[in-house]
Amino acid sequence: MYTPYITIVKECNGAEVTFSRDGRILVKKVLSKSEAEAIAADVIKIALRASTE
Repeated sequence: MYTPYITIVKECNGAEVTFSRDGRILVKKVLSKSEAEAIAADVIKIALRASTE
């Protein structure tokens, strides 16, 4: 089955982060927009750190 998503990551707090091919990040199963923004920022920091090592 074709899916436009690259990967789905589940955090220990139950949040799900989905990365799409066009660069979007979807954060699900969070209580607020601010929590989703904080999780997205953490994921971006981790990805940037990994890409420079």
